[in-house]
Amino acid sequence: MIHLPYIFLILFFSFLCELLFGLYGIVIPFIAMVLFYLTIIYDLKIGFSLAIVCGVILDTVYGRIFYMSPLTLAAVTVFAVFWLKKGVVKNLHLQLIPGIAISLIYIIPIFGLTYFMNEKGFLIFFINTLVILSEVVIGAILLLLIIYFLDFINLRLKLNLYTKAKELDK
Repeated sequence: MIHLPYIFLILFFSFLCELLFGLYGIVIPFIAMVLFYLTIIYDLKIGFSLAIVCGVILDTVYGRIFYMSPLTLAAVTVFAVFWLKKGVVKNLHLQLIPGIAISLIYIIPIFGLTYFMNEKGFLIFFINTLVILSEVVIGAILLLLIIYFLDFINLRLKLNLYTKAKELDK
């Protein structure tokens, strides 16, 4: 019974954070990180449906013509299942790897589309490359913080933990 309000609140706050930074032109994949976490905790069906809904809402709020966020967020949920099956979820220091991958999955298509729509040349590409590198570093650290914070909350609410997800998957 607590799962639905829990998911709603976490996604609501991740939307607020992403929109707050987005107003200043900073793309930080809060929603993608939270969807990665929720897909690991629950399953692909929930993660995939949340990715589509969140992506459509996010692109609608941003006023994007091409709805790319549902596709990138769906790719993040598929990556979450891959990481659960093949990766290591117990060692939190290794979670830098999916943090980097999620940032790349989420940011490169957005900047690629912006680059090809504007056709401003090498300067825009160079600036976007520096932004992508900074976003990758932020994304790696952000995923660790999200895992620590949400596992702390899940422990109090007696919900599944990220670090125990592989044991529950078997």
